Amino acid sequence: MKIFGKIALFLCFCVFIAPGILFAQTEEELLDQLLLGDGGEEVTTENEDDLLVENKSPFSLSGFGEFESGVSMGEDSFADNSFFKNHGRIKLKPSYEIGSIRAYGDIDFFTNSGGSGETRDSGSLECVEAYIEGSGAILWKIGKQRFNWGVGDSYQPTDLFDRPDLRDSFMRDNDDRYTGVYAVSLKYLMGDYAVEAAVRPVTEKALGPVGFYAVETETIHTASGDLSTRYQDSNVITDLDKVSAGIRFGGTSGIVDWHLMYYSGMNRDLLYRSTIRSESSDLYLDLQPVYKRMNAVGADLCIPLSKFNVRLEGIFSPDMPALSSITNSDLAAGLTSIGAGASSADLQSIKHREYFNYTAGFDINLWGDDGTVYLEWMQARYLNEDNVEPILLTDILVLKAEDYLFNQFLKLSASSLIRIRDKKPGVTLKGEAEYDFKNGMTMAVGTYAFISNGDEYIDMIDDKDLAYLEMKFEF
Repeated sequence: MKIFGKIALFLCFCVFIAPGILFAQTEEELLDQLLLGDGGEEVTTENEDDLLVENKSPFSLSGFGEFESGVSMGEDSFADNSFFKNHGRIKLKPSYEIGSIRAYGDIDFFTNSGGSGETRDSGSLECVEAYIEGSGAILWKIGKQRFNWGVGDSYQPTDLFDRPDLRDSFMRDNDDRYTGVYAVSLKYLMGDYAVEAAVRPVTEKALGPVGFYAVETETIHTASGDLSTRYQDSNVITDLDKVSAGIRFGGTSGIVDWHLMYYSGMNRDLLYRSTIRSESSDLYLDLQPVYKRMNAVGADLCIPLSKFNVRLEGIFSPDMPALSSITNSDLAAGLTSIGAGASSADLQSIKHREYFNYTAGFDINLWGDDGTVYLEWMQARYLNEDNVEPILLTDILVLKAEDYLFNQFLKLSASSLIRIRDKKPGVTLKGEAEYDFKNGMTMAVGTYAFISNGDEYIDMIDDKDLAYLEMKFEF
């Protein structure tokens, strides 16, 4: 064993120590080399920029590693809604640049303990973005990309291209609430203004809540038997074979940032049509996602006023998809059809209605540069709501506050999503404390709480409170 120890010691010396001895330099020698170059000639300011360009590597890599552990804190924590999850995540953002052309990727790798609360398969690999872009008279981008149109903080009605990702919860970080789409985009700059156009040849459906945050199903009791609800996300009612396209124009006029946009393509929000289905003498109420073509015009506006920023954004559509409301006679007719031998019976028809969606908000530094308060109101409506299902994601007030303490080592944040439809609004709450070790490492502890008060939207995730611990290392 001693001989192996000596061999290992020798190898360590050859690999780590010997090069340092052979190529050791004093501080003065190193400074002379940096200032004079290898040939001993002084580097002038005329060619400093050329040296920086020559020494710049065309390849760069950034990202982070993350570990998160969470535990349920609801009333049924040790019953139906109990869960304990541990998951790891590695995000890699490689970039390779040659001249005016750059290739970029945003890749996530997930692993977990296999608990019931997990929202992704262990070992899954996901591509958020992967594109090639170039600059010149026209900026162009081809591949999977994010658009991030709009100025809203929590809701962006004009961002109709990006794909919603609601798998983990309804209170994701802004960077994780959307994933990229396959598209070709062009941007032409004209001083303080720009025209941007995009075409999306392939449309992917939105990612709905799964795992611990999956929308709960229910059993409907009828005279003909019990209907078991099933979400059939793979069975899509769609026009996804059709192309989506949009154009946006805007820029900065004085202190005002503004944009106008037009979009023609698939609806972004989740709609589920109800269908009764008979399988092996069992009855099911299948909920199938609906994606249909719609058109929309919109605008956004941001006005910075010292420590106070105002944001406005909205769209109008003359033909937003809507689902007819289900009446008792519709349910009875569907069951009668099944009893007569039909394998399925649709309970809802797909309609198109005039629609608007807007957000209005502001952020303000109330105490110094580090303390910020955000407020945003979002509302969406069909202009004619007769005989159609009402919109769930509407009448929402978002309040957020954050502050940094101890020379920005500690960040405290709190947020609330309040859905104001009835006298008792549904509420979601989040609180978090994050410590920054200033070496790329951060640690955060936080909690989510959901108070439905009978609200039909918040009630879908009621009693799914949780506490979590997150460790992240950025590189």
